[in-house]
Amino acid sequence: MSVVLRKLGTLQRVVRARGVRGVVSVVTAKTAPAYQDRRRDAAMLAARLRHGRPRVVLGFHGGIGDDVVCTVLCREFRRRGVGPVWMLSRYPDLFECNDDVAAVLPWDRHYEQSLLRRGWNFLNPRYFRLDRANQRSVLLEPERHMIATMCRVVGIVGPIVRRPYLTLSEDERAAGALVPRQLVIQSSGLAAGTPMLNKEWFPARYQDVVRALRSEFGVVQLGAPTDPPLEGALDLRGRTSRRQTAAILSQSLAFVGNAGFLMHLARAVDCRSVIVYGGRERPDQSGYGCNENLYGDVPCAPCWYRNQCPHDRRCMRQIGAADVVEAVRRVAARHGTPLEVDTDFIEPEPLAEPGPGGLPMMTVTTPFGPRRLEAAILQTAR
Repeated sequence: MSVVLRKLGTLQRVVRARGVRGVVSVVTAKTAPAYQDRRRDAAMLAARLRHGRPRVVLGFHGGIGDDVVCTVLCREFRRRGVGPVWMLSRYPDLFECNDDVAAVLPWDRHYEQSLLRRGWNFLNPRYFRLDRANQRSVLLEPERHMIATMCRVVGIVGPIVRRPYLTLSEDERAAGALVPRQLVIQSSGLAAGTPMLNKEWFPARYQDVVRALRSEFGVVQLGAPTDPPLEGALDLRGRTSRRQTAAILSQSLAFVGNAGFLMHLARAVDCRSVIVYGGRERPDQSGYGCNENLYGDVPCAPCWYRNQCPHDRRCMRQIGAADVVEAVRRVAARHGTPLEVDTDFIEPEPLAEPGPGGLPMMTVTTPFGPRRLEAAILQTAR
């Protein structure tokens, strides 16, 4: 009885101090976690009933470009007969019509923990660790392409194809054709979830590129509403969905911009790009061979620093507008020809001792440290 009286006393104090709305907020705060857990459990149950228990669940917990790149892993798992593959992502539209992904659930830590409690194979394909003191990415394997590293840490070995995938309907693709000789440009990537000054070229130089090319191409500017506007371009900043952006890229002669989400999205829909890399990262570490990659090869590159630079970003400054203009013309002249395909070969890791069921095991990386998994994913790619 004393417990009930204390609860009633607390309720009276909340009503006097904050009214009925205060009571509602307190009750909501107390019950919301359990409600959210039930919703997550229901979503996972529905996905399992429809698609079966997942063999692999991927979740990157990074930028939107990282989720695009995860489609490479989904394809390679499917080629090896490993499935169903589920994805945890904040951007489920990127995986629509993608036969490599059976189900997409929202990303959050609670989903991760719930998956691990069930003993399901949840994998985080990280290719770097963050040096927080210096705000610098440290690659796990600097001499290997990040996609190859992502494949290796989740246990994919053998031959791989280093390109992401996004499937568009014919109607979506047709709606992406806006102007004759379409060229897409993005003036900044600072609206990204993790903005990085060292990925940025200069808006004034992007403007010079538009000025030089607008008589030859129909220039369409995509990106965030806060990106610097470019005079002479069809301004669609902040006005397109992710899939509409992909459709516009699919109907363009080229994309021009910095390393980031749109670079990966363009490759996913077979659009060549001109990427102003500067020197933060090397194209062979994160780019695609079908593109024109303008790299600032200075002694301190690649640094992988996010924002700080003691050299006033000279790697970016040495890339002029004329360099980009000529690269665009070269890329546009190749439109309609097959894109070069990047491949790699991942050597298998030594197998660990057999598990309880006598199956060969291997160690892979997860957000919670190394885990031993069945090594069936070592099957030869089909």
